[in-house]
Amino acid sequence: MWRKFGVFIFIILFLAISGCSQINPQSSPPKATVTPTPVQAAKYTRGDLVKSSPTDDIGKVIVDYDLKNRKYSVRTVVFDEFGRIYYIKEQGTQSVPFATFESSHPIKAGSVDNPSAIQEVSLGKPKFGVGSIHRINEFANTGIIILSYDYVTEKYTYATAYYEGGGKWDYDPGASQSESRVIIEDRYKK
Repeated sequence: MWRKFGVFIFIILFLAISGCSQINPQSSPPKATVTPTPVQAAKYTRGDLVKSSPTDDIGKVIVDYDLKNRKYSVRTVVFDEFGRIYYIKEQGTQSVPFATFESSHPIKAGSVDNPSAIQEVSLGKPKFGVGSIHRINEFANTGIIILSYDYVTEKYTYATAYYEGGGKWDYDPGASQSESRVIIEDRYKK
């Protein structure tokens, strides 16, 4: 029995010291846990049509966007009175930071499936703004009031305006006419 007891003690001592053979253990450095920062999605996606104001005739289309650099690739478009959209030929694609673009163009006006399929138009910039009154000369009591401008056809829609005195003008909105931008701007200087 003493012999069995001695063997038992020997086995226990052997097991106790078998894992402790290193006197100066070197611990491995703690491993850093990398938690990826979630990327915030863009407000607009490819093909979205956006404007600064609901009444604008000019807006932007999202051609593409880069989540890593947080920038949109946008191109200027014109909305005509029939709901069609056209690229302005003279203006190419621009790269704009998300925050800047989203604050300056808060209105989503629609979307297109393929921004590459939008046709281009060459535009002359209108000299006269909507609501402005123009006369042939500064002493005339009649002139025109600009009611709208069609970027695609480059025509003003206008009505004859009558000076009533005291800085007030009147016109009949039902009697509107359309004419080429070049003709109107050549005829009316003021």
